[in-house]
Amino acid sequence: HFKWTRDIDFLKSLWPTLERNMKWEKRNYDADGDGLYDAYAAIWASDALQYSGGGVTHTTAYNYRANIEMARLAKIIGKDPKPYEKEAEHILHAVKRTLWLKNKGWYAEYIDKSGNKMLHEQPGLWSIYHAIDSKVPDNFEAYQALRYIDTQIPHIPIKAKGLEDKGYYTLSTTNWHPYTWSVNNVALAELMHTSLAYWQGNRSEEAFKLWESALIESMYLGASPGNFQQLSFYDAMRGELYRDFADPVGMAGRALVEGLFGIQPDAFNNTLLIQPGLPKSWDHASLDIPDALVSFQRNGDIDTYKVVSRFPFSMNLKLQLKAYRSGIKNIWVNGKKASWSLVEHSVGFPQISIDCGSSAENNVQIEWVGKMISKYEEF
Repeated sequence: HFKWTRDIDFLKSLWPTLERNMKWEKRNYDADGDGLYDAYAAIWASDALQYSGGGVTHTTAYNYRANIEMARLAKIIGKDPKPYEKEAEHILHAVKRTLWLKNKGWYAEYIDKSGNKMLHEQPGLWSIYHAIDSKVPDNFEAYQALRYIDTQIPHIPIKAKGLEDKGYYTLSTTNWHPYTWSVNNVALAELMHTSLAYWQGNRSEEAFKLWESALIESMYLGASPGNFQQLSFYDAMRGELYRDFADPVGMAGRALVEGLFGIQPDAFNNTLLIQPGLPKSWDHASLDIPDALVSFQRNGDIDTYKVVSRFPFSMNLKLQLKAYRSGIKNIWVNGKKASWSLVEHSVGFPQISIDCGSSAENNVQIEWVGKMISKYEEF
């Protein structure tokens, strides 16, 4: 909310509540102070998930992100950020030491509180996408964790009479057995959040394939046209369930705005990041929402992006793009030549960054040269 609105008065009024909430999380879910947080009623699958005091990846990721953001917000209103910075560092160290399975390249679901303190090494989708959404892994760790979904989570083909086979598929939320409610489902919100994680992990082709597949299965193949279902027809026991469920509505929106079109404002830091995750075969696309318009057009070797900011304050536009070819001849921003830089530590494909200034409306043209980069994702 604050990244989109820069509402400092609301932040000041809410600050005591935020502080109490952070203390409550710590007191309840990390009573031993080891930096790993227990989980209860924290995610969609909570109906049948209890961790009995153990350290859990998804809620630990929640609290890492919360402390990072609290530290940033504290500085804005003149509060002390140090306790939150210290806790975030403590959490990150604990996750990397205990829950990150270095030899496997993914996160454990959780570690037992007592006894032999066993690591449960087959996480659900939520442990991967929440870690990535909370920026716990670096870029390469995020890539590795997404490969767990590629190779360890059941992929279910989506097929229907009259539907062209384009490799559409859906996912189970876990590989756990036996089936039980809420922990081994095919749930639209889970798929939408997983697709967002693929976008965040620079796997835009797979992100769009999963996102497109899930929406086709729900909106076009389901029992109610245009529906955002809760559970899929492919759910083993329950089948399709509910209409216009809020969880997938919200996550489909985030995946569309933040993932496919990459609109990511950070109002307090005066930055509007646009990082599109469009499929490489597309030659045009546009999204028009109340806060911004983003459009893309490819003509030969020239890509044109139009970005219109409708925020009630100015922000510096940063355009971050996948490299289409191996070289760049020219870049223009609003008719003037502009510089660019490579994004460091980019995994999966090279990316460039263009600082466009603070104009409310920007027209950016990139003239590519050299060899076409045909494979964005080499496994």
